[in-house]
Amino acid sequence: MSLFQKQKKLFLALKTGLLFVVFLPLAYAQAAEVNLYTDRQAVFLKPLLAAFEKEHDISVNVLFAKKGLLERMQAEGTQSPADVVMVVDIGRLQDFVAAKVLAPYRDSAIAEAVLPGYANDYWVAVTRRARVLYVGQDSQIENYDDLAVADNRGKVCLRSGLHIYNIGLIADRIARNGLMATRQWLVGLKQNLARKPQGKDRTQIKDVAAGVCGVGIANSYYYFQLLTQPGGEEELKDVRVVIPPQAHINVTGAALAAHAPHRENALALLRFLVSQRGQEIYAAENNEFPVRTDVRLPAHLAPYQQALSTAAPVQDVAQYRRAASKLVEEIGLDR
Repeated sequence: MSLFQKQKKLFLALKTGLLFVVFLPLAYAQAAEVNLYTDRQAVFLKPLLAAFEKEHDISVNVLFAKKGLLERMQAEGTQSPADVVMVVDIGRLQDFVAAKVLAPYRDSAIAEAVLPGYANDYWVAVTRRARVLYVGQDSQIENYDDLAVADNRGKVCLRSGLHIYNIGLIADRIARNGLMATRQWLVGLKQNLARKPQGKDRTQIKDVAAGVCGVGIANSYYYFQLLTQPGGEEELKDVRVVIPPQAHINVTGAALAAHAPHRENALALLRFLVSQRGQEIYAAENNEFPVRTDVRLPAHLAPYQQALSTAAPVQDVAQYRRAASKLVEEIGLDR
């Protein structure tokens, strides 16, 4: 039994109140292994990690938890079996840094592989996503500002304003436009809601397709996921994707755990995630955007290229998360 499996048994025996869904392992435990803690669903990682396993002959043990990864690592302390941490939001990455559960990876090849601003001493972005608008074919909505104008009263749909994806968008607006202008915009958006914020990103797209909303806010890749499902093209035939000028871009990032028992294998995985091969697999399988300049986008993602070039620096956006959350609470966006 590997150290990772022993730690899993020990932790699940503790009455912490945390709920974890564990997928172990992608391949049976071997001498060469690496333990990945992530809040990215395993289905999105399997092709990528399978390619890494084949190329490096290193088995990847995956622990998926939608919530509580940071608390788990804090509880495990120096005995944590985590080697690599991968999370789906720049703010969450910063939380792991602040909690001192990560170690500097000290590998220039990793940082230099990605675009400027998408890595620091503790983490590296491995994929990007755009927060875009979904509208009816005849809609005149073209940007985030339109979500707050009086002409769109009763048309806007979104999930909870406190969800990390929307907090990221609001933080982006603060970084670009300032706190007071963003507050005014958010008040106007609340006045234009078609219904109380609810559901997930896919819900917003489906509700636009069903005519419940005139515009929905969701991440870019969800549209392509729905489009490829049975009946997807017919369901979404009246939905148009709008890429706002200066679209909000968030990241999934990876980092080296502070007490990684398989440090060299962890570094090998980080290098693969930002390699040209790894980036091509991720873009093709998940419809997200590379963090390198030498990876050609699939044809259906090419129109997003301009949005990617005007993104606000992700670390600038992260520092305004707390202010974004306060705005959501102050104006009662979810009520």
